[in-house]
Amino acid sequence: MILDILYDLLATKEKFFQSYQEIQQIAKEIVKELGYYTKVADWDRKEYLKAKIRAAVKKVLIKVIDGRASYTEIEQLSIDIMTHAETVYALQQ
Repeated sequence: MILDILYDLLATKEKFFQSYQEIQQIAKEIVKELGYYTKVADWDRKEYLKAKIRAAVKKVLIKVIDGRASYTEIEQLSIDIMTHAETVYALQQ
């Protein structure tokens, strides 16, 4: 479910990506990064965990789209991803 949501979100920002395969790869990497943290109880209520998750998401985005997007655009995309992830994982608990 989260993978599909991330894929759809990233696809709306296709100007940052070279192909849909790259979007799929990034979505999978972000889900992998989220994996550990989503198993922690109440991660959505703990600010230090949110900070670690945001940093992990930004790291993935910067690794792939640095140079194609400004830091501000990467920051906004990571905020959008976090908002979606918090919503999805809150609904699953």
